[in-house]
Amino acid sequence: MSSNDEQAAKELLLRLGEFGSFVSKRLVEVAGDDLMVQNISVMLLCRLDLDGPLRPNQLAELQDMTTGGVSKLIDRMESDGLVERRHGVLATDQRAVLVVLTRKGRDLVHQMAEVIADQLTETQAIVKELNRLLEPLSEQSGA
Repeated sequence: MSSNDEQAAKELLLRLGEFGSFVSKRLVEVAGDDLMVQNISVMLLCRLDLDGPLRPNQLAELQDMTTGGVSKLIDRMESDGLVERRHGVLATDQRAVLVVLTRKGRDLVHQMAEVIADQLTETQAIVKELNRLLEPLSEQSGA
């Protein structure tokens, strides 16, 4: 890796960190809970909102988590009233468990999306900067 590529990679990491911080600060304002705005929690909520009810093992695979890890996350989110486990709802497998968003969980995802959408101008500027930093790295890799 050339020193220019290394410099671009460091700038990219810095900007990604800044973007993550920007998003996290806005989401904490909505959620009021630092743990609920960790990347994995937000991703799980959005995944359920976008894709609908899923089995825990599907969530684990999609989120690149262990089944134990996703189970603990679902436990926490269930105790916060954001998701619930539904048993025996699949005609093909009465033992199956589906994880579904509750109204509270759906409302939280909606509020989070609104907060980010309200900051769209700033978000677009950050994404534009990220793309600028990615160009030299993707050209080198042949992507």
